[in-house]
Amino acid sequence: MNTKINKITILDNGLKIITSYTPRLNGVHISLWLKTGSRYENSDERGFSHLFEHLLFSGNNKYKNNFEIASAVEGNGAKINGATSRDYMFFDIESVIEYAENAFDILSNLILNPLLRKKDLEKDKKIVIREIYRSKDNHTMWASRLAYVKNFEGHSLANDPLGLEDVVSGTDIKRLKNYYKEAFIPKKAALIVVGGLNHHNIEKLAEKYFRKWQCENTIQPEINIPLSLRKKEISFFEKREIKETHLRFNYLLSGVEHDNDNAALEIIADYLGYGMSSLLSQELREIKKLVYSISSQFQIFSDAGIFSIGTSTKDPEKVINLFKKIMKQIDKYLTKQNLNEMKAKTINLYKLQDINPFYIRDLGRGFILRDNLFTTEDHVSIIKSITKDQLIKASRKYLSPTNLLIVALGPKAIK
Repeated sequence: MNTKINKITILDNGLKIITSYTPRLNGVHISLWLKTGSRYENSDERGFSHLFEHLLFSGNNKYKNNFEIASAVEGNGAKINGATSRDYMFFDIESVIEYAENAFDILSNLILNPLLRKKDLEKDKKIVIREIYRSKDNHTMWASRLAYVKNFEGHSLANDPLGLEDVVSGTDIKRLKNYYKEAFIPKKAALIVVGGLNHHNIEKLAEKYFRKWQCENTIQPEINIPLSLRKKEISFFEKREIKETHLRFNYLLSGVEHDNDNAALEIIADYLGYGMSSLLSQELREIKKLVYSISSQFQIFSDAGIFSIGTSTKDPEKVINLFKKIMKQIDKYLTKQNLNEMKAKTINLYKLQDINPFYIRDLGRGFILRDNLFTTEDHVSIIKSITKDQLIKASRKYLSPTNLLIVALGPKAIK
């Protein structure tokens, strides 16, 4: 079995180089991560990060338009992608090693030399606004969005990555150029590479293609504002003329520094809502026939987090009452007999991230949250150390009735 060699170094301009090298692999996954996103946007910038996800694919000094960028990548059998979230943005290319330098060239031009033309902005505005409309029409997606908005109400994490329609439609290219200078800074970025290219060669390519990336503005220190756990249950309802009510049960969490609590809660989230064998799937679907499917979501940020269970049903009151009943007696399920099985489930889900592109996502989140090299193996090590007492302690602290926020999207208000 090939062994990964993980390393981190920093270029003179502040750009971090994070690599995970596996000898004899013929492929390489190159990803540029930036500490930007919707949580860093001011009220008159809501959607700027997402706009840039599109604008940077619209042309640069070397590759003049989307077609030239796509052709340069896909002509070599490679793949290019980009994404925007609340606390990060990334652009990446998967390629065979033979064309790795070509990937560095394309990615550096994408980030460092965008044309930022008015005609491209007008085109991309329409695309982004269509995405916003589509999210409103997707009831599951909209319920999840509402869960974040209400769970983090009053905090920048409530900002949706897609942005606001009026802000997106009203912006101009001058404002976006100013935002580019503030957000696209090497000291706020990491070049993360996974695959069969060793750290030394990656460092040389990074020096060649990213050395000229300099910061014009003074970097403001990142300010984290921890949220206090709720003191009473809250519910929010949005009326939709649909046949089923979409529900999300949400608990507010602390930030990344609470490693043991977070690992324990992640184990519980998988136990409750991941897959057909999960506790809630068995109780709500197989036994009570109240729902079709259950999903669990666990997301940690630097200063807060969300533990969320989602489903849809024609009997929301019954589902809510049963959910509360199960959560009230959650301790009885957190037994020594269940512990190893629960931990194995979460650990194996993480081990599956060893397959590209998931492993690089884990390294990316490690950089965003910890500003350092933090691997899937590091995460698994913490999960393995969790005890039954830690599971119970975390569940009592965070999964209490008073910390519950219920979001409902449907035809009739819940009682």
